Amino acid sequence: MQRSERAMPKYQVIVDALRARITTGALPAGTQLPTKAALMTEFGVAVNTVERALTALREQGLIESFQGSGTFVRAATENVAPTIESLAAQVADLSTRVEALEQQRTIAIDQG
Repeated sequence: MQRSERAMPKYQVIVDALRARITTGALPAGTQLPTKAALMTEFGVAVNTVERALTALREQGLIESFQGSGTFVRAATENVAPTIESLAAQVADLSTRVEALEQQRTIAIDQG
């Protein structure tokens, strides 16, 4: 795990990785995402962490889930305009990440 990945919540690492795959076309529109179990194995996290990442991507309009069928990448035209909820979720995520970085900085300064 890279140093920058340790500084951010584990679910955010998953969000960033899947978002990159979606935006680069590695996971094109209509593609089914790996199962939760596969994502747990790939990222070495618990199911709750994977679910939180998928919720964030869903709120950002990048994916959609269908009970019994799985989770799929949404078409680009469907995820162009972010909703207020997705923007609020992104702001909350960024606030959490900034707070964690500030705490790490404070600890590093205190330790000399």
